[in-house]
Amino acid sequence: MDEALNFYFSSSKIDESRKPIIYEIVAGVVRWKLYLEWLLSHHIRKKVKKKIENLLKLTLYQVEFMKKPAYHVVHEAVSFAKSRWGEEIGGFVNAVLRNHMRFRKNYSPPDLSVKYSFPTWLVKRWQKRFGDEVEHLLSHLNSPSLFGVRVNPKKISSDEVIKYFENVGIQVQKGRYLEYALYVNKLTPVLKSDLFKLQLIYIQDEASQLVSEALEVKEGGKVLDACCGYGTKTSHILDMYAEKCKVIALDKSGRKVKKVSPQALRVIGDIFSIPFKKDSFDTILLDAPCSSLGIIQKHPEIKWRISESDIERFSEIQVSLLKKLWETLKPGGTLIYSVCSFEPEETERVITELINTEEVLVEKVFPFVEGSFFISIPHRTGMDGFFIAKMKKARK
Repeated sequence: MDEALNFYFSSSKIDESRKPIIYEIVAGVVRWKLYLEWLLSHHIRKKVKKKIENLLKLTLYQVEFMKKPAYHVVHEAVSFAKSRWGEEIGGFVNAVLRNHMRFRKNYSPPDLSVKYSFPTWLVKRWQKRFGDEVEHLLSHLNSPSLFGVRVNPKKISSDEVIKYFENVGIQVQKGRYLEYALYVNKLTPVLKSDLFKLQLIYIQDEASQLVSEALEVKEGGKVLDACCGYGTKTSHILDMYAEKCKVIALDKSGRKVKKVSPQALRVIGDIFSIPFKKDSFDTILLDAPCSSLGIIQKHPEIKWRISESDIERFSEIQVSLLKKLWETLKPGGTLIYSVCSFEPEETERVITELINTEEVLVEKVFPFVEGSFFISIPHRTGMDGFFIAKMKKARK
């Protein structure tokens, strides 16, 4: 969704001031897709063209979830339909929306899936796991998201950043665990700020920031960011350890690798045919490809894209990646495994599968966690759903 909107914004002449409201409406329609379709089902008995259905969803979202006067939103939609598709379609749109306005108070969602607009399979899965907490989780994932900011403390203090943002009307909260982690309520002015342009701050959720905190880096050692993507975590590692170690960033996407900081040795390659010898690295970070169900709050399209079978598929990939990377880790070296998911198949089970075939010493990842692993359940932590594990390779 973000890439599609960014492409649209960059290729159109939309006024900057209108972009936030466009994003809010589009994201809202995606987030509440099932609920909006259920509302429409009360008034539409036959299939309509997608463009008309989308207009109706856009309008219903504004009527149900935004503060704009309902009559004004309906008038805009009907006028647009008449001008774009003619009187007949305009009349149809008008009839559907007027009916909804007349009967909207009589509707009661039949189940949690419709009420919170989540796929039935996912609601059932989380009900089994979280019981009475499930509504809290679903509600939290539908709530407006705060945006994580990582401050580079070597260049600027968190207090200076807070003062800067508050002076320009941005609300700021301190992180849960990290002194240099902040949360802001607006993203666009942050991206336009000098702090961001000068790379004094970065956009990164606190759960993601914790990954680099988990690393164990040796003086003069070699660190591999094995699925570096666009280099968000690579940048964090460099900010923390560039003077202490050599950082290698690996990804099979050349387009992404080009975006990574040139301070790292950037390598285009596939882990399954990894271009490194055995026992090459002192430290490895595997931020593995996953279902991404932990970041639905920021990316609601994920819940419609992912199926339950995908979770199992990702789990198998994650285990295979870990085993392949384990070969390149030096004896006594440390591997950090992380995913933006809190599903058991992609978290604890992956570690168990590695332990079953390799000599693995699981270490407590942070002093503040219960047990060995860090796991963020979004409605409990207020952060993205995330998992981090720390493992050491036994010395020969």
